[in-house]
Amino acid sequence: MKITIIVGIIFITFFAVKKWQSNTSIDEKFADDIITVETLRDRLRTEKLIMVDVRTPGEYDGKLGHIDGAILIPLNELPQRLNELEDYKSEEIIMVCRSGNRSGKATKLLINNGFNAKNMVGGMIRWNLTK
Repeated sequence: MKITIIVGIIFITFFAVKKWQSNTSIDEKFADDIITVETLRDRLRTEKLIMVDVRTPGEYDGKLGHIDGAILIPLNELPQRLNELEDYKSEEIIMVCRSGNRSGKATKLLINNGFNAKNMVGGMIRWNLTK
């Protein structure tokens, strides 16, 4: 009986870890559409980049702050406000949020609508850790 329970726990744990890994891996189609905080910081020293922050206004002005010059368009408003980014369609657009999750969704949305977008991995949490 004890061996059956132990084997069951191992089996459940194995598949739970596999499921977690599949949910947290980067979608292969979008693997090239990321940018690290470190790379972004380096590029900002010499380039003027288009950045869109998809957090709420409270988060944008909150304790994590925001990147100077970033355009605020909350994720839930982005589909209806894509026209505001039309002038930047031929340029690279860096998507930003708190951790990289919402900006990842925003990146996919922009790419699917013909934009050249990259997700800042780690978001503002990572940005503030690497000052």
